[in-house]
Amino acid sequence: MGKTRLSAFNVRDKEIVAKIRPALLIETGDPKALSLGDKELLLRNQAKLYDALRFRGEWFHHDDIKRFTHTGLSAVVGGLLDKSSSPELTDFLIEVARFGGMKPLAAKLASYIINPDVGYRTKSEACSALFEIRDTAHRASVLAAALTANCPDTNDTDAAPSWNMFQLKALQYCFEEATLLDCICLLARIQRERSNYSSATSQYLIEVLDSLSAQEKRKWLTILLRFAFDGRSENSQRLPSASASYKRFVPAIIYLASELVSRDDTAPDDPDLLDACVDGPCFAGIYLS
Repeated sequence: MGKTRLSAFNVRDKEIVAKIRPALLIETGDPKALSLGDKELLLRNQAKLYDALRFRGEWFHHDDIKRFTHTGLSAVVGGLLDKSSSPELTDFLIEVARFGGMKPLAAKLASYIINPDVGYRTKSEACSALFEIRDTAHRASVLAAALTANCPDTNDTDAAPSWNMFQLKALQYCFEEATLLDCICLLARIQRERSNYSSATSQYLIEVLDSLSAQEKRKWLTILLRFAFDGRSENSQRLPSASASYKRFVPAIIYLASELVSRDDTAPDDPDLLDACVDGPCFAGIYLS
């Protein structure tokens, strides 16, 4: 059902849709036609659907949430978060807070990260929300939680993507608070993912590095190379071998190398940059295989 038909609904039609299928108006309703009260009602109705079913398989595109949300919804979002027993609903409400810039909910968001019983995906969403609402008050506690959280078994490749997302989103939020050793420790906790699983782990790391100065990028190139390089294969003409645990760092290495090599002030004989330029394509072949 398109936006044109939704905009043609009369008041009675919208009331029915808001009650039985609130997600439809959240996703495709005209934000300008929805008052703050309408949005509060839609959120309450959406949450009520989870009373009977904890998982409904409903996921919202970030652009739709951005159009729908409003900072004035923080009170109702906070109340619904307190009552939520569904991880799916909780993640949705955290995204509403994230894109609505709901800074009054910062302490509540941080509590999800600190709570050891909360899942990795929810912790990740909470880290993203704290970062985007520009909260700084909870960096120390979030960093401590990320560094001490129990990681999944090394063979649990199904849990690894969500765990890795949590570690890197925590790194992004805490980056200005963390020491270099803290950052390295977080990277060292990254878990091996299935080679045929398409995760966004690499992109999350690139997002952390993107805003750094050239000098900082040079330092992180060295660090990531130390993680990723796992010697040279005797069976593949001595080509470099990427560590199974840190293959997801390879795109970030290539990104940093491409950023640095184009700069006029980059030394042409920089050993780590040369390694990245020479070994990067080989790493990429391993990463994509």
